[in-house]
Amino acid sequence: MTTVNPQQGARRANDLGFHTASTTPDDALTTGREYLLVVNGHSSAVNITVPVVRLVDDEPVDAKTIAVAAGATALLGPWPPGIYGDTDGRMTFSIGEETEDVKIAVLQF
Repeated sequence: MTTVNPQQGARRANDLGFHTASTTPDDALTTGREYLLVVNGHSSAVNITVPVVRLVDDEPVDAKTIAVAAGATALLGPWPPGIYGDTDGRMTFSIGEETEDVKIAVLQF
């Protein structure tokens, strides 16, 4: 698991650092102000999965899975910590298949 640090917005041009997605889950801080910026350079759609850690009626809830189309860039979030954050204030996310053509940045606004 790789920890992906959030990048904060500013009123200037920011060079974004991207993380290469992999099939092993990665994690990031979640305060409710974080978004995942996904750039899919792959030739087919990819699924980004974020587990829901909150229980409903003492039962687990299915993970949130979002398809990002081939060649698309998507901004996903925000991720409320009471739903997606663990006890350490971190969320996990993963991609359905390994590809170096998918880049992810965590942005904090």
